[in-house]
Amino acid sequence: MVGRETQGRTEALDGTNATRELRPWLAIEQQQTLFSSYPLFFRAVRYPEAYPSNLAFLGIQCGLGWYPIVEAAAQEIEAELRAMWCEQARSLEKMASIDLGLLREMSGVYPVIPFCSDIGETGGQLKISLLDGHLCDGKVWLRIRQSVENAVHLARSVCELCGRPGELREIYWHHVYCDECTAPVHFENHVQSAGP
Repeated sequence: MVGRETQGRTEALDGTNATRELRPWLAIEQQQTLFSSYPLFFRAVRYPEAYPSNLAFLGIQCGLGWYPIVEAAAQEIEAELRAMWCEQARSLEKMASIDLGLLREMSGVYPVIPFCSDIGETGGQLKISLLDGHLCDGKVWLRIRQSVENAVHLARSVCELCGRPGELREIYWHHVYCDECTAPVHFENHVQSAGP
């Protein structure tokens, strides 16, 4: 069993046909990379008391195939947030402290600038949820929303598991999969070996 686990991790890192059972290990590593690369957009993860959300407690809840799409949107949104952030507070900790105070006061000005509250898959569609910021200019908010809408649109034709071209499939639930991920090799081998 250990040999199989090591082989799966090596295949996953090489980008070849990785075994699905090890994807959670890879997902955690890739989530941490995303969270640290875009700290303003993903600040709910670092400061869950100031930004209670699904993202803070559950992480990203979609397949690895959509991570590049999420990252592209996060990169665009992070740039917008950095432009606003420099004007509002110099430190991420200071921003979280301000927002925590506003949250505790049940203030109508929470949060100061937008943040991501959830990323997941619902009914075969990528979902990126944001809370808009009180000090977010309307034009900036439209650009941020456009980044999210572009990501959602792009994910409709990308396999959620592997990132190859895919389409919406109705298999128990709705998911966007490619042909290979719809009928994984290890499942086909199992069916063939169990045959007559």
